[in-house]
Order: sequence, then C-alpha cells, then structure tokens
Amino acid sequence: MLYDEHTWGAHNSISEPDSEFARSQWAVKSAFAYTAREIGRTVQARSLQAIARNIPAGDAWSLAVFNPLSWERSDVVRVLLPAAFAGEKKRPFKLIEKRTGSEVSYQVVDGRTLLFQTFAVPPLGYAVYSLVPDVRPSPPAPSVEVGENGIENRFYRIAVDPTSGGLSSVVDKETGEELVDRSAAWTLNQYVYENPVGGRNAVDDMKKRAVFERVSPVSAACAAGMRGPGASSLIIRSKARPCSSIEQEIVLYDGIKRIDIVDRLKKDEVYDPEALYFAFPFRVDGARVRLELAGATMSPEIEQLPRTTRDWHTVQTWVEFAGSRHSVVWSPVEAPLVQFGDINTGKWLEKLDLRNAFVFSYAMNNYWMTNFKAAQGGAFTFKYAVTSRKGGADPVATTRFGWESHAPLTAVWIPEKGGDGLEPAGQSFISLDKPNVVVQAVKAPSVGSGIVLRLREIAGLETRVRIVVAGLKSGTVTVEATDIAEGPANIAAVVPGSIFADLKPFGLQTIIIRD
Repeated sequence: MLYDEHTWGAHNSISEPDSEFARSQWAVKSAFAYTAREIGRTVQARSLQAIARNIPAGDAWSLAVFNPLSWERSDVVRVLLPAAFAGEKKRPFKLIEKRTGSEVSYQVVDGRTLLFQTFAVPPLGYAVYSLVPDVRPSPPAPSVEVGENGIENRFYRIAVDPTSGGLSSVVDKETGEELVDRSAAWTLNQYVYENPVGGRNAVDDMKKRAVFERVSPVSAACAAGMRGPGASSLIIRSKARPCSSIEQEIVLYDGIKRIDIVDRLKKDEVYDPEALYFAFPFRVDGARVRLELAGATMSPEIEQLPRTTRDWHTVQTWVEFAGSRHSVVWSPVEAPLVQFGDINTGKWLEKLDLRNAFVFSYAMNNYWMTNFKAAQGGAFTFKYAVTSRKGGADPVATTRFGWESHAPLTAVWIPEKGGDGLEPAGQSFISLDKPNVVVQAVKAPSVGSGIVLRLREIAGLETRVRIVVAGLKSGTVTVEATDIAEGPANIAAVVPGSIFADLKPFGLQTIIIRD
C-alpha cells in the first residue's frame, strides 16, 4: 500500500532524476515493493511446506500440487526437480497421479524444471504426484505443431506477421472464428513505442490533442521454443527503439484452451517522455466490453460517472469481449493499465465510443511531472493470457479464467517421512456448491481464534451457498455472518460438515468460523 501511494517519491524526480534526493527517495519507495514481494514469497513457501509435512508420503519422491482457488482446476504446473533428476546426472522416471494411479506425461524445461498438466485438482486443496525413479516414461504423442511462422494445437491456429512480430491471425478451431481484426493498424501483441511531440506538457494539455511519434519492429524472426506434451512455444525475436531485444513467446498447451503470451524486453533507460504499449485488436462482432475491478465488475463508458477518465482504465484480472457469436477473454498479469478502442493517451475523452474489441496494454510511461521514476530501463517481462469460446457473456467462466491466469497452481515436495492428518492422495480444505460464488479471501480473525472466509457473488444472482470445510463438526463450531470489518455478527446456519451463507447479487459476505 505504501508503494502504491501515488505522491510518495521525490518532487524533482523528473526535473533532476540523478540528484541524491530523487535517487534516495526511489530507494525507499522501491523497497516497499521488493519487501512485500519477499514477505509474500516467504509466507507462501513456509505455509505450503507446513501443510506438506502433514501429508503421508509413502515414498521418497512425492509432491503436492496446491490449488489456491475455490473451484476444481485442470492446469499446468512447474516445479524444480530434485538434484538426482536434473542436469547432467538426471535419472529417468515416471510420474504417477496418486488418486487414480495413472501415468502423467511431462517434460523437463531447461534441464531442471518439471512441467506437466494436472487434472481436477480439488478446490482450495491439493493433489499428490509421485516420481517412480529409474523407469522410462511412456512416449507422449505430439500435440502442438510449431512451424516456421506459426504454431497450432487442437484449439488454435496462429500465424506470425514477419514484419511487426505480432500475430496476424489467431483462429479458434472449435468455432472457426478469426480472433484478430485484420483491418486494424496493428497486429495482435504488436510492440508500440511512442514519444509525444512537444514533450510532457503536450500530453497534459487538455485543450489540445497531443501528437505522438510511434515506432514498432520492422522485421522479426521466429524459432521453436519449448517442445513437449504439456506445453510448446514459438519465440519471435525483433528489436525497436529503445529496446535492444524484444522476445515474444507464444505458448500453447495440450489440453488447455489458453494462449499464453510472454513478452520479454531489454530496454534502454530513457529520460525523454515515452510510453510503451502492446496492441490487442480482437475481432468480436457486436462486442460488449466488461472488465474486473478490485472486488467488482464494470462496463467502460456505460457504467462510468461523468468526468471520470475514459483514456485509460485499470483491470484486476480480466477483460471480456462478449459478442453475438463468440467471445474473447484477455488477462494482463503484470500491467493492469489498459486503453480501449484506440491508443487514447492525450485525448482526454469525454465519451468513449466503443466500436471495436481493441484493447491496448499501457505497459510503461513516464509522463507524470513529479513523484515518479523518470526512466525505466533494464530487463522486463509482461505476460498475457487469451481464451475464446462460442456464445456471449459468461461471468463464471470469465472470472475463473482471469483468476487462474493470476494464481497458478503451486507445487512443493513432500518430506520423505511425511506426516499424518491429511489425505495421502489429495483433498479439498474448503469447497462451495455454487459456481457463481467464489472464496475471495481466507484469513485469521482480527480478534480471537478461527478462520475468516470472504465470499463474493459474481453473476448478479441472489444465492444461498453451501460451504464444505474439511473436518468441520456441528455442535462444537459456531459460524458468524459478519461484515468486511468483522463487526457485530449474526449466527449462520451450520449442519454436519457444512455451512450455509446467503449472498445478494454481486454481494460480499464475510463469515467467521470458530471452534
């Protein structure tokens, strides 16, 4: 929160970026972000290891795959291999899913990372997989074709534009729909860099529309990236001012209808006013645009107050373009600032006329006059996820896609001796019986013992949801339906093994479970 506070930083960060005051202010401000990241990583690692110690292992090489979301998931997981199975001394092994005993196809990336696809990992729970050493795995059938200027699986056929490095075509093979608007001035995921004519003052002048000089790559080369039964990729390499290297990786999966895009940049530090975008001109006829904010959803322009900004918006995890025949969902992972319809910086729009399904990732800029870093140079990674489907809006499917793109499955190795108290093959700790209700948070109470669950209804339906909590027994448990601040509460209904909660359309409901 301190890092995000918008006026923290040096008053002279733009005018005197190399001054001791500006540099020392950035050292303090950036430390908030770096510290928060390390605390988060440490808490997650220690917590998962604490759970893993209570799972009976039964063998020396077992790992638990954790699902942090409140619905069952099938997705790809990555985990570092033990030294005995990585690098030059690697041993062959089979990978077995413990719940069914079935063999799972996998691949090893960069000689040390195990990548495989999981199926039906329990909600807010885990599934256990075992390595059987010194046994050759069954040869996997190839599922993704990587060509000279394209990549294809059973869901998508993708072609690369050799000039811009963007995607000139993305065909959904299930619906037959072309997802790229070929009439647009940009290709999909095209790198766009701009400098304003007249500098920062031209961008801030609300009485006159700013003019920009924009550049993109003029030549790109493709090469095969990952190859395997879980994931395969195509890597597109180019360069354009001020990036000495632009690497755009397009990843497709065997059993998951998702396109992952990983954009890696090596960028010069530039003090002149600048901005950097990635263009996503989707083709969705009659598109209705909706996006997720923090704890809510909204439609740009339609659900905005007068005089609020139309030039850009912020996205939590997803944007949905719902059309008459098909829909596209797009998820920006690192860059939440977006623009709709066109690059709108400096227009100061009073009305956003959404005639297309274009979205631009506003990945970087240094336009503000004070309190912000004057230049951004170094190595950067921006990830995006895309999916599509037949039909129109689907708040459940869209929310799940966006959240899954931001909250990957996480794996941890189980200690050899293991423990007891938890199921050896996998289990769910908390599950819900209504798909339109999600667990938004699980935490300790502010006062006393127990756990707090914060629920959110995502489809606009008044809903009674049943919550099943592992090990919960009636008689010794009280459940309080409270507010977001955990204030005075009402007792909620409890039956053996489960709890019932009532939610208003798009509402939040917080409950405290005390033993």
